[in-house]
Amino acid sequence: MKFKDTNRRGSHLRLLLFLFLITPIFGQKLSLPKDPTLPNEPSLDARGDASTSSNSSSNQNSGPNVKAFFCDGRTITGTWKAAPKEFSFKHTRENVQYSKTLKLEEVSRILLKAWKLVQGKPNSQGVPYKAEPWEIHYKTKNGETFERIGELKKDFGELKIQNELGEANLFFYWIDLLFENKTWFSKLPKIEGDIRRECHPDVIVGIEFL
Repeated sequence: MKFKDTNRRGSHLRLLLFLFLITPIFGQKLSLPKDPTLPNEPSLDARGDASTSSNSSSNQNSGPNVKAFFCDGRTITGTWKAAPKEFSFKHTRENVQYSKTLKLEEVSRILLKAWKLVQGKPNSQGVPYKAEPWEIHYKTKNGETFERIGELKKDFGELKIQNELGEANLFFYWIDLLFENKTWFSKLPKIEGDIRRECHPDVIVGIEFL
């Protein structure tokens, strides 16, 4: 009996000793390891360069410096706002049709050569027409010329120029009116067909990159 009591007391002592040792550990709040902080990635502009928000906003407002030519010979110089980054088109060389894309920085001049008359709904004054760009020549910085013929209004509708005087909205097309006597409101000469090579004095006929 003494042997059993001795074993029982020994077990109790070992249990008390175990509880005494682990109580301080569980009595404390153990802090869990925190997830590592990820580094902030720099914002990227269209070229993939790191930039600040002020730089990105200024890039949106920037554009190539150009000289634009009106049909009557006047010119205007400034920044082409919202200029396309490239021109994709089809052209023909020696009876072979090619698909071509020119980057904006590859082009030195753009020349409009012809407009197509698109008829509107007749009214009491006559028949309105919209003269839309139809033939254009791209001249590249390495001396090549590419002729583009067809619908161009996607790329050549309006031209926004900004300079020290402010911002001007210019146009590659114009609206005309054909009277019953076959004369035009714009006083441009009569034509056969729907392709016109003469143009309204205020329309843009060329762009030169400076």
